[in-house]
Amino acid sequence: MTSAFNIKPPFGWLHSDKLMETTGATYAVRYVGCLEVKASMKTLDFKTRSSVAKECINKVCETAGLKSIDKKRKVRVKVLKSISDTPDMTYAGMNVSLRVSSLNLTLTSLETNQVIADHEMPRISFASGGDTDTLDFVGYIAKGDNDLRACYVLECGGGLAKDVISTIGQAFELRFQQVNNNKSNMIKHAAVSMGHATTSSGGDADKDYYNDLPGKVPPDVGPPPVPPLPTLVPPFTTLPPVQTPNLIDLSSEFTAHDPHHDYVNDTVLPTRDVFDMQPFTQHNTLTRNYGRGAENDHLSQLQNEIWFHGAISRAEAERLLQKDGDFLVRESTNTTGQFVLSGMQDNNKKHLLLIDPEGIVRTKDRMFNSVNHLISYHYENALPIISAESALVLRNKVVRSS
Repeated sequence: MTSAFNIKPPFGWLHSDKLMETTGATYAVRYVGCLEVKASMKTLDFKTRSSVAKECINKVCETAGLKSIDKKRKVRVKVLKSISDTPDMTYAGMNVSLRVSSLNLTLTSLETNQVIADHEMPRISFASGGDTDTLDFVGYIAKGDNDLRACYVLECGGGLAKDVISTIGQAFELRFQQVNNNKSNMIKHAAVSMGHATTSSGGDADKDYYNDLPGKVPPDVGPPPVPPLPTLVPPFTTLPPVQTPNLIDLSSEFTAHDPHHDYVNDTVLPTRDVFDMQPFTQHNTLTRNYGRGAENDHLSQLQNEIWFHGAISRAEAERLLQKDGDFLVRESTNTTGQFVLSGMQDNNKKHLLLIDPEGIVRTKDRMFNSVNHLISYHYENALPIISAESALVLRNKVVRSS
């Protein structure tokens, strides 16, 4: 099956439809800023839309000091006329949780839980990755409640940019399908109430399908029911790299397609959050695909790390954590083969399991080759680890005593 937006990876979407239609997929990213877009995407050709988004990313990144100003960069006059001169840098540099669903796209501060942006899917018109100088950045163009159109720029480190772009594309396509199905049902019900046949082969009823009207914006429909408990983002880093364009045009004319789904990652995951550390008593031993050899491999690598403290107790670990940003890794005294990240955030001491019941080193949204890889990735990139709707930022290594 091909995607209506031509950005579906050849091996299927990164997430299950069920997840995207309910709680949505969540990524830890950094908000950079936004730039007003004066022109409607519908009035621009595809090349110009792409150029507008990429120029917005460049301008916002330059203002934030994330890239040097390129005075030699040639930008078409039409592109420059479509955007403002000065970016809005409110909340710039804030670590945020990006939640993408078929209903909306939300940016929430990881420090304060403040929602800094919330855009319903019909109000998002375009999404794009950066150019060769800004590959780790994503920009999406959307209208806010005040009808101000702007390009919102996110820093998606560690190769997340393509994943984020693909996820936004999946969310919009699901929205497209929901609206299409909703319209179809409304037409059928109207036909029945008026005494007409419920099937149509090109009659007047078909005129109301928005995908048959070039440039028409999909109408808003009621949100699907949202379950009370969060759902884990399915693991996807073991899949092949996303060989897709790094932009999504949500303003183009679309055509409906076969609703059949053939995903490789639609396995239903358990709703229990394996990174919720309360209580520690669950899964006293790790099973399936994890043995003494893997445990020894982790231990041999960790012995050289100054932040690894061996098999110390939870209480002893908490005693060593003195200020926000402090962290250490210890070998679990309760679970054979398990390793625990202990850290301090907002004066709260937290403990995160690093190996799931399958024997895989991972966070809620990413998998890693080793415990060392997980720690260095988040520490060096200053990226928070999200767990149970909270975040832990690794700033200060707690050095073990010799």
